[in-house]
Amino acid sequence: MDPELVVIDGFMVAGISARTTNGAEANASQAKIPGLWGRYYGERIGDRVDRQSTQTDVHSVYWDYESDATGAYNVTVGVPVAATYQAGEGLSVVRIASGLYQAFHGVGAPQEVVPALWGQIWEHFSRPGRHKRRYTTDFERYEGPTAVAIFIAVEASVD
Repeated sequence: MDPELVVIDGFMVAGISARTTNGAEANASQAKIPGLWGRYYGERIGDRVDRQSTQTDVHSVYWDYESDATGAYNVTVGVPVAATYQAGEGLSVVRIASGLYQAFHGVGAPQEVVPALWGQIWEHFSRPGRHKRRYTTDFERYEGPTAVAIFIAVEASVD
């Protein structure tokens, strides 16, 4: 099943960030993303952010790509905030770029569903005749304890 094609209006997410690579994330001793999630919940980051937004879902945003899926990128785990939000100490704010995205949906335990969805995403974009990834901002939106959608920024035309 092909992913859903959607237009996203840009918005802001505030939370905690790290810089990593997919290679590092494949090695448990170098992976930074699990630690970000641990900090997010352990330090109650969502409660520290004055959201001023009607969106309540937790997001994981991938941004500032060095190149493509093989290069370094930043990841921020946080919540949507107003466009005028000023981050407090230890927090960062990232803007989700407006534009066309392909949405991949999954249901189940996040630690199992999210890696499986990313595998589908990499396989999807490796095939000809697909939209080309923009590598601007991509994001995961956690829509409850067992539902996630991953949005990948794409160009309007297909390869």
